[in-house]
Amino acid sequence: MEESSGRKIGVAVDFSECSKKALNWAIDSVVRDGDHLILITVAHDMCGIMSSTS
Repeated sequence: MEESSGRKIGVAVDFSECSKKALNWAIDSVVRDGDHLILITVAHDMCGIMSSTS
């Protein structure tokens, strides 16, 4: 796979209105042709796998 010379730009998103505005700003103001836009979000532990039991 050929490596591109574009930059990697990460934007944290949580689907709030502020997050959407930040993503749009990044697209309009920072991202250039050839760049890689990486969306970052956090998923909470929904299954309780990491929960401790007493």
